[in-house]
Amino acid sequence: MKSRQLLILIGTAVVLGAVWLMLGGASLFTTPKTEKLLMCGNADCANEFKAQLPVKFQDYPAKCPKCSQRSAFVLTRCWRCSAPYPLDLKHPLEKCPKCGCELPKY
Repeated sequence: MKSRQLLILIGTAVVLGAVWLMLGGASLFTTPKTEKLLMCGNADCANEFKAQLPVKFQDYPAKCPKCSQRSAFVLTRCWRCSAPYPLDLKHPLEKCPKCGCELPKY
């Protein structure tokens, strides 16, 4: 009698676990991702692209899909002329590559 109850309990747990997984319960254990606009810092490439990265992604530079180098950073634009440039927080640009104006310190 007890072994039958144990089998019913295990079967119920398996069914509930399967339903939980089908309804997206496993997403609780995955890192949420967000789309970011990146720019390759390689002067010969300067590729702009979108990438799905984890919300707290800190492993910069990211890999550029065009030149395959780890040289991509978040794309930022100049406050004056809107020229795009990669924002490298460890080695930030002091002047805009296009108009030469002073860029903000991050």
